[in-house]
Amino acid sequence: METYGSLDISYQYFFKEIEGRDPSRPMLTLSVKNSGELNKYWNYKLSPYFSYDGLSEVEEQETLFDVEEAYIEFEKNIFSFKLGWLQQNWGVTEGFDPAAVLQSYRLWNPLDMQALASPSLQATWSWSSSLFEVFMVSQRRKTELPQPKSRWLPEEYIDSELVVDDNIIVLPSDPQYSYASYEQMNKAREWNLGVRYFQTIDSFDFSLFFFEGASPVPLTQIGLTVDSVGVIDGKDAFFLGQDIQLTPIDYRLRTLGGSTVLSIGRSILRHAWHYQDAVGDNAAVPDWQRANVLAWEFSPLASGKLISLFEYSNVERAGELNSTVSSIGRIFDEAYLLGLRYELSEKWSLYGSYLYDSVYGDQVHNITVTGRIRDSLTLKLLWINIEEKDKSTALAGYTKNDQTVINLEYFF
Repeated sequence: METYGSLDISYQYFFKEIEGRDPSRPMLTLSVKNSGELNKYWNYKLSPYFSYDGLSEVEEQETLFDVEEAYIEFEKNIFSFKLGWLQQNWGVTEGFDPAAVLQSYRLWNPLDMQALASPSLQATWSWSSSLFEVFMVSQRRKTELPQPKSRWLPEEYIDSELVVDDNIIVLPSDPQYSYASYEQMNKAREWNLGVRYFQTIDSFDFSLFFFEGASPVPLTQIGLTVDSVGVIDGKDAFFLGQDIQLTPIDYRLRTLGGSTVLSIGRSILRHAWHYQDAVGDNAAVPDWQRANVLAWEFSPLASGKLISLFEYSNVERAGELNSTVSSIGRIFDEAYLLGLRYELSEKWSLYGSYLYDSVYGDQVHNITVTGRIRDSLTLKLLWINIEEKDKSTALAGYTKNDQTVINLEYFF
């Protein structure tokens, strides 16, 4: 049996305060991992965590207890299976991930999505260079959207073709959000099922998968109370009253996707793609979506201390996204991601990234410095800057969320 964990203390500082929304504040997270053998073929793993965010304006964020994963595992010869609360990841890209359909997420901060484990079964048959996998979720958890008083709910404009026939929805100066109960179309969260085949040949990897289940981000129906009507940028604009009710609606998607990865010298080339069909008939849900991501990772130094990344994503769909957090997804409709990671020393590293959305002109900058103060203590400094072209573009006023984070993590 092995038990280990970490205590994470961080301070999040926002450059602009928003009255009634989350302030700059400290946060604490305690996570524990316990794993071991039950006998020759059976193993187990339990990973609970607890977070405390007592100064948050969002009640749901103040105290949180959850389980990252908790399962039993059987392994014999080429066959293995896991049963319990599982997470699964079939992706190979860093920015937009076409394979991120297998689980729900906690989107309280859409720039830091947290995967949510659900009761699942994973069965795997693996040979020397190939693998076949079945992944089944009996009852998928609900995706947790930004809550009332969150900084990540829109503050000024919602620009969507699907809300009121290509019009702009103008929010009041102090919108008061509330959520109605989640709704489901076609039992979206019940019995989600996926299969994947993976093959590796020397320096070349190939995978193909199919998954049917709930969309990772639900459709959000917006309860409108219109106070007045005007015009903004040539579009009719509906000015809302203060109280806004949001109704999350889960719907099913069928996703066919895959990836290829090729290693050549100091370069790694990646391609990931998917094609999605919505199950059922709802005018507010895009009938189809196709996505492609191309990535090139290159290490110019023989030492491997410097790694550069270039990634291009393209997403096409029938209609537009409609969700309180869809703006974060739309930034990848045609986007370029540049990344650079440099190992300053044995204990310190520097990472920087630049994301440019060529459709809306939005940009996201990120610089992260990570260092090991002691064997059991690390320090991370993070800076995020968001720039939008105008207030109705993909990031929908999130420039007020520019931030720095200081993080200390103690391992035991």
